[in-house]
Amino acid sequence: MNSFLKSILTLSVIAGISSSIISSTLIKKYVNYFISLIMVLIIISPLFNFLSSLDNIKEYVEDFKHSIRTEEILSSSNELIVSSTEKSVCDGIKELILTKFGFDENDVYVSLECDKSNISSIKIKAVNITLTNKASWSDTDAVKDYLDKMIGCKINVKRR
Repeated sequence: MNSFLKSILTLSVIAGISSSIISSTLIKKYVNYFISLIMVLIIISPLFNFLSSLDNIKEYVEDFKHSIRTEEILSSSNELIVSSTEKSVCDGIKELILTKFGFDENDVYVSLECDKSNISSIKIKAVNITLTNKASWSDTDAVKDYLDKMIGCKINVKRR
């Protein structure tokens, strides 16, 4: 910006000096015309700089688009959210069973069957519980009845 102002000021001084030195009206007309053209070029030169910087910005945006694929990021973040939510729900259900029935932590496995077609509204279709070791000798119907009261979906309890 500083050089822009210096250019305008310098050209104005040159125009003033040349108009005072030149006495012929015909030559003065051509000199003023020539100086006016140069002044116009100086005034619109920032526009040329701006337009050339747009090409650089366009290239930067293209590079940025190729380096980051938002769909992939969105998909992986959705998968992470769903898997961490499923794990939290499974851990919570497992904790309920362990607290109520006093099973050993390694004897109870919980998994979910979910409808993930709409990421904003994931629905649990079924809760699958597998009882192993000592827990497999307990009454699976009692576990199922307890969870039926707590959770509003299909409960599958099996022994292994």
